[in-house]
Amino acid sequence: MDHTLQVHWLFAASRVNATCADSAARVLSGSAIADEWPLEFAMGEQISEERVAYFARQLHALDSRYYPFTDDEALTVIRLLVDLQQDPSPIRRQTVPWHEVDAIDAAYVESVVDGVLAAVTSRTGYSLVRLGDGEGVVMRGQRANLGGAVGRGPDGHLRELDDDEHEQFLADLTASLLTADLVGIPDLVQCLHGPVDTRTVPLSVLDAGIDRERIVSGGWYLHLALEATGEIKRLLPHLTGVIGPVNPRDMRPIADRTDVEWLAVPGEIFYYDYDNASASHWDDCYRDIMAYPFEPGQLWLVGAGTLGKMYCGAIRAAGGVAIDIGALFDLWSGRADTRGEVRQNPWITLPYRD
Repeated sequence: MDHTLQVHWLFAASRVNATCADSAARVLSGSAIADEWPLEFAMGEQISEERVAYFARQLHALDSRYYPFTDDEALTVIRLLVDLQQDPSPIRRQTVPWHEVDAIDAAYVESVVDGVLAAVTSRTGYSLVRLGDGEGVVMRGQRANLGGAVGRGPDGHLRELDDDEHEQFLADLTASLLTADLVGIPDLVQCLHGPVDTRTVPLSVLDAGIDRERIVSGGWYLHLALEATGEIKRLLPHLTGVIGPVNPRDMRPIADRTDVEWLAVPGEIFYYDYDNASASHWDDCYRDIMAYPFEPGQLWLVGAGTLGKMYCGAIRAAGGVAIDIGALFDLWSGRADTRGEVRQNPWITLPYRD
């Protein structure tokens, strides 16, 4: 069997269930494919220090124009991801592509929703945030334009925060993450095979001092896991409001919910057209939303980029519950073009496309 067929067979088996993933991994464990994929996880085996060092070299070799890694940083990231993946409840199998949303631990996702609903019922503050490559780069002190959230200048170029604003922003972002109940990050396969700057996320959460028990490997995809498993539907009857660029009336799952509040923000500048090309999430919305009178027991869904992580923190501080669902707002309005993982899984948009 050639390499391409081996990869497809491994992926296909892993999508079925953990037992099939285990069987395929054992057959392929002596082949070259083991150099690319951590088959040990599928077989329930520990990853050796030799393999940790091997994957660290792979990670270090990845090229990033934003943040080049040192050898020690790569090793630190791999050790964290291996430790987290060996937790009893990893979210994604590690023998599938980085963008895969089929091989999800549905029982874990159900337990997350149980915790969310318990927080709503008890009127206890709670926040679930997800960090991807964009947030990782920002947390490394890069991209002071916040991925376009500061808007464009008269020359059409992306504006940046000044040094004082940027320093305060980073401090506020870290504070919101330190209070979050779950912080979802990319897993090992997503860091090795996904967008190159996903690898900055594990390093950033360690530097921020976030407790390991609140870091969820693969939780970067919790929003897609909620959608793929149908668990998101259990949250919608309790929904108070949304913070994002899409009007709730244009999102099929909640289009008839006239009681849902909408705190609008500009959409990501690379995918949304504006009447005002200089629209700035930072200048026009951020302070007003941070000062909004959120209340205990409310449930808010948030899809507002890096600034949305701070909104989740503000909602939690007020005794509300905030779930960072990111591009699900785009998906629910029928768009499949704003995220690579959705473009790779177009089937997930079918219920929302005309």
